[in-house]
Amino acid sequence: MVSEERKTRLFLIGNGLDVAHGLPTKFVPDFKNIAQGKEINNWFWDVYHTEEAEIWSDFERLLAKPNFDELGQIFDGYAPDYSSDHEYDRDSIITQADSSGKLDESLQVFASNAERGLSTANPHYLYRNLFKQDDLFINFNYTHTLEKLYGIPRDRVLHIHGEAGGNGKLLLGYDADDFNAGTISEDVTMRGRYRNVPTKDYIDRIGDSYISKAYEGLYKKIASWGKPLQTDKLSHFVGDVVIDEIVVIGFSFGKVDAPYFILLQKLNPNCKFTITAHTKKEIDEYQAQINKYYAIDNYHIELL
Repeated sequence: MVSEERKTRLFLIGNGLDVAHGLPTKFVPDFKNIAQGKEINNWFWDVYHTEEAEIWSDFERLLAKPNFDELGQIFDGYAPDYSSDHEYDRDSIITQADSSGKLDESLQVFASNAERGLSTANPHYLYRNLFKQDDLFINFNYTHTLEKLYGIPRDRVLHIHGEAGGNGKLLLGYDADDFNAGTISEDVTMRGRYRNVPTKDYIDRIGDSYISKAYEGLYKKIASWGKPLQTDKLSHFVGDVVIDEIVVIGFSFGKVDAPYFILLQKLNPNCKFTITAHTKKEIDEYQAQINKYYAIDNYHIELL
């Protein structure tokens, strides 16, 4: 905890900083290639195709809204074989559910790969002149770019979603309140007359214990990807410091991170937000997202 009672500058660091240093931290191809490599087939992650291939927030948004009609196809060819004497011929559908969507394991590999990339990365002149040793940093990335490339002391950096090589879980996902499992198309007459049934209701009515357990496992796995807010950790980190400026670098302003910005404004109502962008298009996109989700007042967006 930083406890000096003085004004200081706080940086909020998003994935754009790591991308600017050439680290392999994009959703496509960097994460998705790792995740698909851990699947028996690629269908699970293909369902979560993003509109913005390099934007993590788009992927997190989609995680909250699974399409179980499409996801259910990962079970094609794994129906329980009751004619077999072997249990693995009956519970292979459960194994398929367990082995699909290995988000946590894939994240660990992803973070490790990015951290190794720092060994050949170089500091950028722009940030070398911008970052100061007595600034504070809330890093939404898993890497130690600030510490290793810019010599920022570890106690000046909060890795709010976990860090590569750390003991804690790496956090990724959606606002738990946004989870919507949608519906599944059910053939109610067995003659091709379908109706949409809430996914949880459909799963609860599955009569086959193996199929039911597989679907329940898949449902619980996706539902567990709600990302817990780390607001207490943030409040503890900034402590009694009076923040007079918050500089935002490398963010796409997805909804899931809005509560941190709102909390910081509440803690420091007189501070100003300086948000950096690289193009006019980015400025327009950020403006739209901020107006929709962020409810912060004193800010301006400037080109780097």
